[in-house]
Amino acid sequence: MPRARVSAFARLFRTVTGESHARALQRLRADPVLMPAASAMQASLEYSVLKLLGRRGETDGHGWRPGDDPFGISWVSPSSDALDIGVKLTALPDVLGALMPTYRPDDEPRGLWGLRAQLLPHGVQLRRLGLPGVIRLAGIRPAQWWRAAAAYLDTQHEPRDMQLLWLTHPQRMHPEEESFAHQFGSGYTTETRFEEPALLASVLLRRHMVFRHPSIAAVDLWQNWERIELEWADGPDHATVIDTLLDPVLGVPGVVSGSCHCTSGDRCWSIELTTQAAPGAVLNLRRCRYGWSEYRERSSDEARVQRHAALRRHWGCGPGTLAATPAAAR
Repeated sequence: MPRARVSAFARLFRTVTGESHARALQRLRADPVLMPAASAMQASLEYSVLKLLGRRGETDGHGWRPGDDPFGISWVSPSSDALDIGVKLTALPDVLGALMPTYRPDDEPRGLWGLRAQLLPHGVQLRRLGLPGVIRLAGIRPAQWWRAAAAYLDTQHEPRDMQLLWLTHPQRMHPEEESFAHQFGSGYTTETRFEEPALLASVLLRRHMVFRHPSIAAVDLWQNWERIELEWADGPDHATVIDTLLDPVLGVPGVVSGSCHCTSGDRCWSIELTTQAAPGAVLNLRRCRYGWSEYRERSSDEARVQRHAALRRHWGCGPGTLAATPAAAR
């Protein structure tokens, strides 16, 4: 591919992945595939990550406002068997808290079952025990990770009753965690109903910046059997989002079903999108116009203030601080 064309494509990526021109340029020079599709197991990991981060209000605490990073992710850099992710330090406690598995007695294990962290000088690698695929939190140093973990734990109700399974069981799953993973965890379970949504979720996560817009007030995502429901408030209409997702260069081939009424009334609910990249799965694109609620504004502000205060309190925290809790010793 000619150098000028590579540079032009690298600039385009910022609109869908958020990655810098320099990073995209380096990636394209190493591998000329413009938007590599995730392998099956990498897609199942990205599917679980997106479901947890997309859950309503999950990453509001770092200060989500219209125009901020969707799902708490600043940028992504894709390859077939890995996904590099940029996360701001103020968002890290929320992202860590959503993804890393925890357990309280008499409750089901939370987070991404089987996920464990490897702390490296240049970033944190997140992998599931016994499964391929990796999410790399680029640029997050070990000290920043421990500080974010302490800040997350500090803002939990009854934190001493919570086991951080990624800390207490680094090489094997907790029995309760293992039970849930093999029943319901994408990549672990033998059920096939997660396969098509996983491919579709990976398509979305690798193009998540389509939902960064000055007037988008919130983005929420959940699963309804083989369907992925994605709802955003205000911001671009269905046609703009669909055109980006189906872009012939950076998008995927697909078909839409339904008519858009974004220019009339208070809301224009779902339009279905199916894509050859994930046959059998359906994406419901749900646009509403009720915006950012007063309740969500207050709860986001409270969470943001708590996170920032906790981050200040735990400057210089290390693993020993977290391991000292009674729950971690079990």
